[in-house]
Amino acid sequence: MTTLQLLKICFLSAIASAGVAHASAQEWIGQGYPPSKQCTPRPYDPKDADYESWMRSYQNAPLKAGFGNSKHVELALTVFDGDDLKPSGTYPLSCATTTSISVSSDGAVSQTLTTPDAVQGGGFGKLPAESLKILRSLIASLAVHPPDDYSELPPPGRRAVLQVSQGRRVLARVYDRADMPLSVLAIFGLVGATHGPLTMNFPPNQTAKADQFDELGIPPDTMGLRRPNSRDPVTRGLQPDSAILAISPDHSMIIKRYFWLAGRTEIMDVQNSLVLHAVPETFSHDRLIYISRAWFTPDGRFALLLSNLPSILIYDTKTRQKVDTLPGLPSGAVAYYPSLDWSHGLAVSPAGKVDLWDAAAGRKLTAIDLDGEVQHVSFSPDDSLFAVTTVRQNNDQSSTFRLRIWETKTGRFVRELRSLYYFEIDGIGNPLWWGDGKYLLAADREGRFGNYVVGIWNAESGKFRGGFSGCADSTNDPFSVALAGQRLIERCPDDKILMWDAAAAINQIAEFENSLLILP
Repeated sequence: MTTLQLLKICFLSAIASAGVAHASAQEWIGQGYPPSKQCTPRPYDPKDADYESWMRSYQNAPLKAGFGNSKHVELALTVFDGDDLKPSGTYPLSCATTTSISVSSDGAVSQTLTTPDAVQGGGFGKLPAESLKILRSLIASLAVHPPDDYSELPPPGRRAVLQVSQGRRVLARVYDRADMPLSVLAIFGLVGATHGPLTMNFPPNQTAKADQFDELGIPPDTMGLRRPNSRDPVTRGLQPDSAILAISPDHSMIIKRYFWLAGRTEIMDVQNSLVLHAVPETFSHDRLIYISRAWFTPDGRFALLLSNLPSILIYDTKTRQKVDTLPGLPSGAVAYYPSLDWSHGLAVSPAGKVDLWDAAAGRKLTAIDLDGEVQHVSFSPDDSLFAVTTVRQNNDQSSTFRLRIWETKTGRFVRELRSLYYFEIDGIGNPLWWGDGKYLLAADREGRFGNYVVGIWNAESGKFRGGFSGCADSTNDPFSVALAGQRLIERCPDDKILMWDAAAAINQIAEFENSLLILP
């Protein structure tokens, strides 16, 4: 046994024995079958690290289809729940359940569930054509070279086995359910598995009603959050909800949108309580036209507003006059999303084409292929990257939502951040960069039967790490989620206000990522 293997076995032993309390402090999503209350953590067993013995049956046995599936099986997934537990009494006989999912050559998917009491099975039907096309490409790639598992067993309770047919051979690998390769995660999503990957769940630290908003201590200058306003102190009349779209660099001006009761967007001088300019909301062919995004230039001299027409409006904050353009900005664009320092930006043409723009040089750097319509753009804190969420309307009337990252200086595509279950999403919210830009947050949904969450991705690895859960329904309101210092705030469709200690959650994720075995 090598020194490296010995160190890894010692590490597994340590987290299994001394780390039980630490692991229980984390709330995981992904266990399909909650164990009996009569189950307790199982003590560490050296056999838990014996890779060859544990994997032998999966490497030597031929792939078998589930119930009602007689076709040739090309791929199988096996998920283990409760293998880290033991019965505390005579019942139940075992705490473990095994879920096996097989995919046949014709795209048929079947599942077998083995519990201590019974064996159940059934079919999910055939995959849609688009999913099957992607899956076949993944299977072909995995059959040539599946992601390495480095012949190491993940801790009990976090294991999933992938088997791929390679001619007459079967290639088998075991992966950590809490740190699966992206290609394996994609397979879980494509086959419609309802559980498997493990991610962290963070319930809200505080819950309130919208009429308690002023009591929650949310800073009044929090940007991007739809804020209910109390009644007028004199007339007792209702006042409209509002959201701050932008704050000038010296904090002397804000751009605020009011949502109803004469909906409008105002550029305001905060110090003098003076409205410098107001853009009223209007209707065009029964469609509400409003300001969706806004920015101040770095010197605060100009305000750039985007309308959902789409169109660009620019105002001089000193003269209060509208101007046609700004130095370095592209001509003819109907939308423009500047970087934080305004040296770059994303320009959208009337035809919907998107270009990365070098504002300092006043020229196009490169075209950005989005395969859909821009919904939100967000530059990282150091402006080195930008994230874009898009939507594409499909021929079957469905929609495909995507969240991707590009490099700002070159326009090089970096990676896509997928939801936990691939295309199984209702939409993706406005991306919010956390801290130094290692993590990215956005409203999302964890699978077809999953919770509505504000998802957390590691922007460097592309992996979905967990979510801030709490809202019962999804929301398409881009002003429903915001960061306020160390806190994350979400306003749900039922007008509940949820708040999290975002810093503590991100620290938990970083701590978990640091605990993963470092393999060569």
